[in-house]
Amino acid sequence: MYKTKAEFAVAKLKQQILAGEWRPNERLVLSALTEKLGLSMVPIREALSSLEKEGFVIQTPHQGYSVAPMSNDELEELMFLREVLTVKALPLVVENITKGEIDELYKLTDEMKEIQRLLGSEGDEELLEQFRSLNKLFHRTVVAASGLVHLPIMLDNIMDLSNRYLNLVESNLGIREIDIKEHVRIVEEIETKDLTTLKRLAIEHQQRVMKEFTAQISQNRRIINGIFRTA
Repeated sequence: MYKTKAEFAVAKLKQQILAGEWRPNERLVLSALTEKLGLSMVPIREALSSLEKEGFVIQTPHQGYSVAPMSNDELEELMFLREVLTVKALPLVVENITKGEIDELYKLTDEMKEIQRLLGSEGDEELLEQFRSLNKLFHRTVVAASGLVHLPIMLDNIMDLSNRYLNLVESNLGIREIDIKEHVRIVEEIETKDLTTLKRLAIEHQQRVMKEFTAQISQNRRIINGIFRTA
């Protein structure tokens, strides 16, 4: 699955950071990472260098690497970029998307619905992680239909960085019917090629997610204290 040990280390560390196993500002000690991942220091160093370029870790002179801090300003920037990249690509998406890609988007929404149904009775982290993966794949499939080569990769990174924040409150919010309906509506408008409505839906979807996150953060001091800087 991974071409090199460094690629494996990047994937594992990113997964752990997104899952909150490594807290913002927490130091990443090389000896601890080699033991945790079962790798030598060479691929670990390469992985940390890659993750620094992606924005997941920072390097401080004479102190080494640590997990990147989190702030309200960064989240607002990331959500802004998600919105701009997606909306700007929509005319090309509508023009170039194939029936097979539309069918794939509907299939992804069906899988999301099934996870929502299961979460209604179980609500475990594994199902939430499956939903996050489907959501990321949904948005990646939409922008990939534009035919732009670099855009899906850029959006992947921005979504991962913003999901560091959104994952903090997702367990509290759960997966609601509106989460599924908005995705289905987006596919329907892509299929009918109603670009005006499609752009509006995409913007409203991003704004709702941001608004709900802000409300949850303001209500939950446990999340803020020691993790998230609002100033």
